[in-house]
Amino acid sequence: MSSDTFNYREQLISIFWDLDNTISNLFQMGFNIGLEEEWRDFKESIKEGDAIPIDLEYLRAIEHPTLKGIIEMIEILVETRNSLANINQLTDEELVLPEGIYETEAIEEQEGPHAHYLDVWIQGLFGDLINLFEAIWILAHGTEPPSEIYDQFTENYYEGGLEIESDDENVRFLLEALNRVLFTNGGTEYYA
Repeated sequence: MSSDTFNYREQLISIFWDLDNTISNLFQMGFNIGLEEEWRDFKESIKEGDAIPIDLEYLRAIEHPTLKGIIEMIEILVETRNSLANINQLTDEELVLPEGIYETEAIEEQEGPHAHYLDVWIQGLFGDLINLFEAIWILAHGTEPPSEIYDQFTENYYEGGLEIESDDENVRFLLEALNRVLFTNGGTEYYA
């Protein structure tokens, strides 16, 4: 992406959908925990492609320590997504869902003696959050990030503390939210 083709408003809209996608994936992770744990009997009644509406009450009904962190991360991201749209007055016409944003491949079980059903979801969360960090960097600088930012992300993945030098209020607001999510992620008991 060259700086002469960078469109700030389009990047805000892209970040809105990155946030929305991460919310959806976190909800699916939480719901999957329910299906793998206390809702096992219900699992067979869910068909591939069934749409489950995002409702945190489903997740609150699951008694598993991981859900506390997942719900908190979703709440941070929902608040951030909605505030981003409101602060920047993103219109319904602008916020048309891009084609293919939610097309996903089937989640395949990890195999091996130490594989856990959450491994794929946790890897997906890492990917979602690093994509969000990259998008915030692009918002701040209008260009693709240097490779060092990926090292910064990996080093700060479990406690937050990511930094992007910028006076842009959107960048600061989004980065603060991402750091809160990373801190929450670091304190989440995935394998309880």
